[in-house]
Amino acid sequence: MKKLNTLFLFVLLICLVFTPANADVSLTDMSGSTVAISGDVERIVVLQPSDCEILFELGLGENIVGRGEYCNFPEEVLSIPAVSSGMETNIEQIVSLKPDL
Repeated sequence: MKKLNTLFLFVLLICLVFTPANADVSLTDMSGSTVAISGDVERIVVLQPSDCEILFELGLGENIVGRGEYCNFPEEVLSIPAVSSGMETNIEQIVSLKPDL
């Protein structure tokens, strides 16, 4: 299930990067859950280290407002607040950062 969530996030990020500004995006994952995002995504909390690296490579590092505690590359990410992730993911901590995604 973790791989599916990571894959879903990756596909969602790619769609958001290549979607015109202020466009509505709606995606359905393999479990049937639908995620709808309208408008620009400006604040991102990323929990997976690989997703963090991808966002920085895409030039979206300035949009990351929170990172999972295991996200440690590239070095610039270390200045972003860490949230509890993995088996102890802290939803309240994530929500307090007011992310769009």
